[in-house]
Amino acid sequence: MHKIFHMDSWSEDDDIGLITGEECRQLVEDATIVRDLEDLFSFRHKDRTSHSSVLNPMESLRFRRAIYRLMLVAKTFPADEYEDEDEDEDDEDYDPAILEHDRLARKNLFTRSSIGPAGVSLDND
Repeated sequence: MHKIFHMDSWSEDDDIGLITGEECRQLVEDATIVRDLEDLFSFRHKDRTSHSSVLNPMESLRFRRAIYRLMLVAKTFPADEYEDEDEDEDDEDYDPAILEHDRLARKNLFTRSSIGPAGVSLDND
């Protein structure tokens, strides 16, 4: 079952600790991937002569926000957990309650504020 983090249940006074080295490494890796994707998007859709992004600041913000949201969805609902879902509905592991819980979690994911790496808000402008 997936654990969803609710922003309402956290306050700045909570002792949640410092980020670990592994979490820091993952944040840097994610930021590098997003930058590379932005460079590729800019190259293919804006300026084929530049190999680094030429998106203006607002375009860059919107692009990065969208990619971080996709990453959040992908990490919250990994594809490998749902591979056989459509094929094996008669399987003994099939539980409609779990599927309904996951569906509601996906729906709620887009109704709450999202936070990106290093606490950067991914909310709409």
